Parts: sequence; structure tokens; C-alpha cells
Amino acid sequence: MPNHIFISRESGNDNISIFYDEPSFVVIANKDDLASIQLIDESKKPGIYILLGDDKRYIGQASNAIFSRLQQLLNKLALVDVLLT
Repeated sequence: MPNHIFISRESGNDNISIFYDEPSFVVIANKDDLASIQLIDESKKPGIYILLGDDKRYIGQASNAIFSRLQQLLNKLALVDVLLT
């Protein structure tokens, strides 16, 4: 049975779940939780990530730290949104 770790901040705005089933783990979080994700050890590991939007899905791989790759993608998406508006 996998080990489940649930992380929440007092404000209730920050919900991050980590599911462990050796040798893999799954982290589930909202885009707004990116700053908090950086503080978790799992964010410094390589892995596969899935971004979910309204009607869009994106699956990618980070060969280094997942957090760094997510930050790059979100910065790029923010720039695209600015250029398109």
C-alpha cells in the first residue's frame, strides 16, 4: 500500500499531496502552489510531469529537477499569454 503525505498551509490555499509507492512517487498540486513545491525534496528530482488546464493536457519529462522545468514552462506560458493579449 502506498504511503500518502498531505501538506497544507494554515491559510488553506496550499494543498499538495505526495503519494509514495517505492521506487516511484506522485505529487499532485495546483499551479498556485509552485512556490511551495520548490520547498519539497521531490521537486529537486528528475521525473515526468502532467500539466492539466481547462481543455488542454501536456505531459513532459524533466531530466534534472522537476521544479526547474515547471518554472520554465510556466514562465514561457505566461509570456505567450502576454504576447497574445
